Amino acid sequence: CKNRIPDDEIWALDHFYRKLLKLESLMNTKSGKIEAKKRTKVLKDFLNELKKEIQ
Repeated sequence: CKNRIPDDEIWALDHFYRKLLKLESLMNTKSGKIEAKKRTKVLKDFLNELKKEIQ
């Protein structure tokens, strides 16, 4: 998504950038923020590993 606008209707990975990675900042409760932080790390780790594989 560095060279184009994310479009999750065409590319499934764009959904990470359009929504999933933003969820952490939308949490309102303490427990929600804690869980979202953990899950955001998992998502980022997945994206980093995928990037390594396709380079």
